[in-house]
Order: sequence, then structure tokens, then C-alpha cells
Amino acid sequence: MSRRIRQTLRAGDTPARLGGDEFAMLLDDLNDADAAATARRVCDALGEPVTVEGREIVALGSISLAVWNGHASPADLLRDADTAMYAAKRSGKGTIATFRPEMHSSVVERLELETALRRAVRGDEIAVTYQPVVAVQTGRVVAVEAAASWRPPGAERPLPARTVAVLAEETGLVVQIGRAVLEVACRQLGQWRDQLGQHAPVMVAVPLPAGQLRQPDLAEHVAGALAAGGLHPRQLELGLSEETLLQQDRETRERLAVLRGLGVQLAIDAFGSGQSSLASLRRVRVDTVKGDGSAVAALTDPDQEPAMTHAMIRLAQALDLQLVAQGVETGEQLRLLAALRCPLVQGGRLAPAMPAEAVAGLLAAGPLDTGLSASGRAGGRAR
Repeated sequence: MSRRIRQTLRAGDTPARLGGDEFAMLLDDLNDADAAATARRVCDALGEPVTVEGREIVALGSISLAVWNGHASPADLLRDADTAMYAAKRSGKGTIATFRPEMHSSVVERLELETALRRAVRGDEIAVTYQPVVAVQTGRVVAVEAAASWRPPGAERPLPARTVAVLAEETGLVVQIGRAVLEVACRQLGQWRDQLGQHAPVMVAVPLPAGQLRQPDLAEHVAGALAAGGLHPRQLELGLSEETLLQQDRETRERLAVLRGLGVQLAIDAFGSGQSSLASLRRVRVDTVKGDGSAVAALTDPDQEPAMTHAMIRLAQALDLQLVAQGVETGEQLRLLAALRCPLVQGGRLAPAMPAEAVAGLLAAGPLDTGLSASGRAGGRAR
């Protein structure tokens, strides 16, 4: 990486390694456009594959730009670049961000939020919400998907589950929070089964972040959570992202094989949102694919192409994979999915994510009203 940076810069530029995987470049006598172009060249150079022990590795870099204003100290300039780097990393790998003064307040707010999350984890203040997965044919809640829920101090409502997940990754708390959600969700399904009998969901789905998947004792922890809830392994589904499946190494594949050996079900979350959905299906044998909400939205959005959504449904049917359509927000979307014979759906049109107590009331009330006539309901099955 150092050699690539040096080869990309001009003779008078000064590259340096600050430590770890962090580098800095001092570019003299450049206008803003030329500086941005240089940053893009460096970013592209870093993204070229590297061959290590016969294997190709792609290491994408994030780059920040800070322009000296004529009077800031070197420390201030580095601080501004570091602030912009925070924004670049949040935007995704391989991105470039230029420092703006308003970034300071944004970074401070973010750091305060991360600090509050750390305190919440230490104080066991992370809750778990559950969103029902509903069989289109019967309206029955066949499963629930668990997610971490947290309301920051002073906030009117909890943060979206996706925001909590991103914060967990950024703060290094993803394993701790992920384990807590798994344990609570397994115990909760066991309690519902004792209290509600046949009205209880068949299965609970829990996301499995990449950091948690890398833990050597993952299988033992999963087995312990199942035993604590009195569950059969087939009653637990672990959700994997497409990115996780595409980047897995040998040890990760071995851990997934052990989980399959336990009898746990595996799913691909937000299928179709990644860059290589078919490749993710080839990487590991899964039981379920969960269609990304954008695929459902495409069914009724005149500016989007629904053909990919149709293809995704046919693909799942051809491979005998269970399919869950996520993000169903309207009756029209539900009707179209039923016509396409999509068996399971999830989204605000049927039920939002809710606390365990609210789920219990929903389950006790019996099947949900999907608003579909008997002739308009989909076929299919729920495992």
C-alpha cells in the first residue's frame, strides 16, 4: 500500500504512515479539483487486488481531504482531516470526503451517541423488538425477527434497528449486543411456546453480524442459547448479509458448517441489495432468502423495474428456498406478492417491529387480516 501511494503522488508530495493502516499525504500547491483528482487516483490504486500467498485480496481505502486555510496549525489540519475521515468511513469503503466546518458538531454528536450506547450495554439497557413474519396464505405469524432496540437518553423514540446495528459495528459492541439479542430471543420464543401453544411462532430469526460470526466459540454460544430457551435448533434462523457470505474465509465456512450440523437454519438477509446475489447463494447452503425492501417497492413504483423482483421470486422457487419479502408497506404490494405466489411477507402493512408484550397480544388474537380474498391468496408453504 505504501508503494502504491508513493507511485501515485508527485515528486514533491510527502506521504507518511501515521500508524496501523492509516496514512497521510501532504500535497502542496494544488487547487481543490486537483486535490480531489489525486485522492481519487490514490483510492483507485489502493483498490487494485493484492496477491498474498497465491490469493487475491482487495483492500479498499477511504480518503479525507482537509485544505489549509493559511493560519491553522499542523495539528488542526490533521484534526480536520481525521474528522472528514470519520465521514468518509461512514459513507462506505472506497469513498472520499472533504472537511467542512459543520462536520465538527456532527462528529461530536456521533461520539456522544456512541458513548451513550456503551453505557447502555454496560447497564443492560438494550431491549429486543420482534417483527412478525406472516404467511400470505393464512395470515398466521409463523416466525418473528428479533433486533436490538435502544432509545438514547432524551430521545422521543428508539433508534431504527439498522442505526443501532451500524453503531454497534462502529463501537466494537457488535459481538456483545449480538449475543444478548440471541439469548433473549431464544428465551422469549420458549416462553411464547409455553404460554401460547399452537399460537406461538414456529421460529425466531436473529441477525448474525460478521463480527459475531468470527467468534471461535460461536457454535457453543448458539447451542447454549437454544438450550436456555428449550428450543430445537430448527426453531432458530440466523441471518447473514450478502457481504458476509462473499468475504468469508475458511474458518468462517467451517463455523457455518458446524451451525448447519447443529440443525440451525441459515438465511440471507436483504437479498438483492448486494452486488453479487447469485455468488452469495453459491458460497454457502442456506434455507431462506429475504428479499430486500427495495425489491418489494419496485413492484408498485413506476420509476423502477419490477422484473428483477419477479426473477428473485422465481429463483427462490426453483432452488426450493424459503422466501420472505421484506418491507411490505401497502396492500397493493401484498396483493402483487400473493399473485406471484410469494409465501411469506414482513413489513408495516401487516405488523411493525414491537416489544415482546405486544407480540404476545398479537399472537393470541389469531391470524392477521391480510386483506386478501381466498381466491387471491398465494400458495406455498412455511417451514
